[in-house]
Amino acid sequence: MSTPNPQFDEIAFALIDGDEAQVDLTCPKCRQGRLIFSFTVRELPDQFGFFLVCPRCKMWRHYSLISQPKNFHESKILPEFQRLEDEAVKAARAALGKPAQPG
Repeated sequence: MSTPNPQFDEIAFALIDGDEAQVDLTCPKCRQGRLIFSFTVRELPDQFGFFLVCPRCKMWRHYSLISQPKNFHESKILPEFQRLEDEAVKAARAALGKPAQPG
């Protein structure tokens, strides 16, 4: 994870549960990149993830969510981020000696 940036977190929280229409997706770190984001599903019904990334300066965050976000919709899941989430969950379950979840 990159250096903490409270503005980055504020943007993420607005995209997760706030007023998306009011969010400026300009990266607060480099001020030149346009942020991309993706929800992910960790385990249904109530475990979700959220990625927020600046492709220009490579700043990124991942958030683990314990309930379905207000702004969640399947159309906001980007396949490449869902794959990352799935791989991380699988590795964590293996490290803890838990069986893989049916996919």
